[in-house]
Amino acid sequence: MDLNTTSLASAVAGEPTHRLSTSWQFIRSQDNVLLYLSFVLLVLSSVDNGPLGGIVKLFWIASVAALTFINIGAAFAAYVGSLAIYSPLHFEAWGSPLQRPDNYALVILFAGMLFLALNKEHTWPRFDAYVFAAMIFFTLHISMFSRMAFPALLKTICIPLAACELLAAIKLEERELDALQNGMAILGSYMGLVSILERTPAIEWILPYWVGNPSLRPLDPSLDEWIGSGRSGGTLLQPAFNGLLLSLIFWILLSRFRRSTSWPLMLAMLFCVAGCFFTYTRGVWLGLLLALMWFPGWCSSLRQKNVRRTVLMCIAAVLIVAAGGMARDRLQDDNTIYYRFNLWGAGLRLVMAHPLLGVGFFNFGPAMTDVDQGFGSLIPSQPDVQEEVPSHNTLLTVLAEFGSLGFLFYSAAFLRIVQRAKNNSYRLWGGPGAHWVFSFVIIYLVNSQFISAFESTFNLLFFGVLGVMAGTLI
Repeated sequence: MDLNTTSLASAVAGEPTHRLSTSWQFIRSQDNVLLYLSFVLLVLSSVDNGPLGGIVKLFWIASVAALTFINIGAAFAAYVGSLAIYSPLHFEAWGSPLQRPDNYALVILFAGMLFLALNKEHTWPRFDAYVFAAMIFFTLHISMFSRMAFPALLKTICIPLAACELLAAIKLEERELDALQNGMAILGSYMGLVSILERTPAIEWILPYWVGNPSLRPLDPSLDEWIGSGRSGGTLLQPAFNGLLLSLIFWILLSRFRRSTSWPLMLAMLFCVAGCFFTYTRGVWLGLLLALMWFPGWCSSLRQKNVRRTVLMCIAAVLIVAAGGMARDRLQDDNTIYYRFNLWGAGLRLVMAHPLLGVGFFNFGPAMTDVDQGFGSLIPSQPDVQEEVPSHNTLLTVLAEFGSLGFLFYSAAFLRIVQRAKNNSYRLWGGPGAHWVFSFVIIYLVNSQFISAFESTFNLLFFGVLGVMAGTLI
């Protein structure tokens, strides 16, 4: 009697649980549909600033909240897409949901990631002490030298490092990693297509409309003139930033090739490469080419690697020759190189004048006007850089603005994150997995030698993906 009663009670108790489980599995199976819908809402949200646009923005925020609940990889991809759309608008303040809906989605996303991380039974990543130490140092440094730059520090450094930490602790499953890759395929295809259409009369129809009409953007001194000279800006407007983001997306999609290939995936990668090419930024080309030389795909033998490397070099040469005068002029142009030499010379003098703690975050431009530029007679002289501009070199920026002490904290956290991602990828996929991580880092480091890579969109994607690779359980 007791046994029958117990069995009956279990059956009654288990029936709702089974129904709930079935419903939950159905909801989770629709995560990609919701992801695609979220990207559609995101693009449409940029069309109208009136009541209708406000409703679309609120629906987009709701879609991110739903994705956070059912698939954190998809939610992360949707948020990165929102930064690519809205970060070029340069609203200085937090903004309302009708101005910067991505800021409100950020709160939802990080609350969800923190909840998931705290509910995992696994230990936190081993690099957390290095990340926390770096963020504490940067925060204290800002409070002493440049308090007004704290929002920029939060968006460009602290939030990407925190995302890396949380995603490593969450330990994404294969379904979540697939959704992240799908989201990046959508974003990469969209940005690559925009970069192509910008060179055609169709620019007037590109969404968001401010890509083709700068007057629709808020006034910003750095965006007084539309980017010309045959250099496409894509959704980020700045060619180097756009190219780096597309290069990172291309490499994320390349990781899917270890399992299977499909024409939508290959088309997305083709759009990424096209967008990188149309930036006409040499650092972008060099970073992607060096990464492909190091890791030309998931090869089964050394011979296959070398064959692919040879083919890639031939393709690169053909593209440069076939591109006509613009690409060759860009490769031969030394004005921007001398321009950077002027900046780098001033930066090194700042490092020597403030070796320990630097001049403060975002203070390179103002401080540069008080020191000599260039390298004297070693390099041909060019007109002085009069503007308050960044150093166009990330490592030099860290040294000049945070000093050698800040450079030590930043480097330690960076290296530990990369090491953890490499070790975990090697455990999952062997040598090719570790090489994939190194190539991902090569893209970032090569580009960061020519730009100050403190931009929220690609910094979040770069450190977030390293966190994913450091903790994934596939």
